[in-house]
Amino acid sequence: MFLGSLFSLISAVLSGITPNILRNITRKIHPLYVNCLKILSALIIFSFFLPFIIPHPFPSIPLKIFLFILFISFSGPFVAWSSYMYAISKSDVSLVHPVMGTYPAYAILYDFIFFSVKPSVFSILGYFFIIVGLCFITKDKETKHSSKKGLPFAFLTAFLWGTNSFIFKIILKNINPLFLSYLRLLFTLPFSAPVVLYFICKKRKIKKKDLLFIVFSGLLGDVVVVFFYFKSISLAPLFIVIPISATSPIFSSIIAMFFHKERIKLKRGFGILSALTGTIILLFISYIFSGS
Repeated sequence: MFLGSLFSLISAVLSGITPNILRNITRKIHPLYVNCLKILSALIIFSFFLPFIIPHPFPSIPLKIFLFILFISFSGPFVAWSSYMYAISKSDVSLVHPVMGTYPAYAILYDFIFFSVKPSVFSILGYFFIIVGLCFITKDKETKHSSKKGLPFAFLTAFLWGTNSFIFKIILKNINPLFLSYLRLLFTLPFSAPVVLYFICKKRKIKKKDLLFIVFSGLLGDVVVVFFYFKSISLAPLFIVIPISATSPIFSSIIAMFFHKERIKLKRGFGILSALTGTIILLFISYIFSGS
């Protein structure tokens, strides 16, 4: 369980970098184009390592698992990440990312409904702090350079991430994390490729610097982060790894302060602090339950 927690924390730290890399790019280039180009870049580079990715012997994939993979490939890398790109293109990272950090609530709720994994009183307390934090974050006044237009996309992203996290738990009982990371990108191809071709036909040019950042973000977010996240789910229960992964707003907000000079005013700061307090409570409970 300790390795699962460690991998989840690594994925949280690294996932805090991606939105800061792409924030300015999505304000110059259509977010959907950026996201699909990011996915294709990751898939192409990942494919060079295919001989090391395919498990031997090749596993038989039940129809239910195949359909689940198809669903997460569409709703995760394509819909959720496009929604993510829209969110950070419309609002500050320090505003929308804490909202998206609430996705563990959905995964844990599904775990309770379908597998009767009951959340503890302290877990409920942790999410109470997160909800209070969200209230203060959304009440913060708009600045000259930012608005709350990205919040609906942030909430949609949180819902889809939470739903997919629960589905990952089911799929990983049949497929290893590295191979699932690749299949997730491969099954996105029918959705992402037409979008990229459309924008190429529209002659939407991208600067070399921006393209390099997009490719790097794809490798980081869609390969490295996803692998560590899948690996953590395969090694430890959801109620341990999901709350830890929600700590990514800490890193994204801190990075945003230094790289983008985003100002975190009193209400937003209190909201982030409250949300992170809830996350820390959940992290502590996870540590206790892990028996470490």
